[in-house]
Amino acid sequence: MGDPPGLLELVRDASVGDRAAFDELARRYRPGVHALCFDRTRDFAVAEDLAQEALLQAHAALSELREPAAFPRWLRQIALNCCRSWVRRPAPVLLGLEAAQQMALPDTFEEVARRQLGREVAAALAGLPENNRLAFLMHAHGSSYREIADFLDVPETTVVGRLHRARSRLRALLRDRMGEAVARQKADGRERPT
Repeated sequence: MGDPPGLLELVRDASVGDRAAFDELARRYRPGVHALCFDRTRDFAVAEDLAQEALLQAHAALSELREPAAFPRWLRQIALNCCRSWVRRPAPVLLGLEAAQQMALPDTFEEVARRQLGREVAAALAGLPENNRLAFLMHAHGSSYREIADFLDVPETTVVGRLHRARSRLRALLRDRMGEAVARQKADGRERPT
């Protein structure tokens, strides 16, 4: 498996302080880092923060990277370490009942429905095998097959297969979950008349 076009030059240039070169590396690999962090945290905002943290750590330590071709694997390891550190952080402080009652509730039914759909999709994604889930999340973030293959250190043909399996399984999981929701509505007597 060859190196992606220009990777070695970008890593070398970035390691000696070329900001534009590192910006290009960050543009290429941010989707993979974010997908990996989201996979570990199941929280989009936390994943964004951890992806940014991983890229900052990579930028600070890039001059220590001995083998430029190892950049994707090295960055993936930094992202995993950021996720592990996040897991070990102290739990957030819980609000008391009085403070929770003063918090604003969602404004509209659409907001509530959007959040529920997000939970359904997240649950369906969680049902995918990790390799397929990561490839799917990276592709959803706009990564090309080549970029996904590079970040996950697998051939592009493997990425194609993982994406196919992820899409098929995700469709089936969502179809099942929607069927369960309809069945619950019928059981509760809330089915809409047709």
